[in-house]
Order: sequence, then C-alpha cells, then structure tokens
Amino acid sequence: MKGKKLQHAMNLKKEESEQALQSAKYNFEGICTERDRYKDDLAEMKLRNRELLNTLLKNLSERSLGKGKADVSGADEDFEVL
Repeated sequence: MKGKKLQHAMNLKKEESEQALQSAKYNFEGICTERDRYKDDLAEMKLRNRELLNTLLKNLSERSLGKGKADVSGADEDFEVL
C-alpha cells in the first residue's frame, strides 16, 4: 500500500513538473513574440524617421539655396526625429 501511495505521489509530482514546464515554455514563447513585434515596430519607426529626416533636409536645402547650409549635425545618428 505504501508503495502505491509513493508511486502515486511521484506521478503527481512529475505531472506538476511537466505542467510547470509547459507553462514556462508558453510564457517564453509569448515573450519572444512580443520582443519580435517590438523589434519590427522599432525598425519601421527608424525607417519612417529616416524618410522624414531626408524629406526635411531636402526641403531645407531647397529653401536655403545660396543662403548657407542648415545645421544638421547629428542627423546621421540613431535618434528619433519628430
């Protein structure tokens, strides 16, 4: 009888461990999905910012023909341009 109880307890513990592992895998996959979505969104924002910066620089250069250059120091750095 003791052996059956012990085996049953061990089986329950193993089942709990497997459930905990599955839960951890599910949570990890969710975190990775969110991270990938964040990276994609960030890449799109950087591309859009680069396009906006290029448009701004083009407009500035067209407006200031012969009036000197606009100060765009740091424009090639990786930062948000609003």
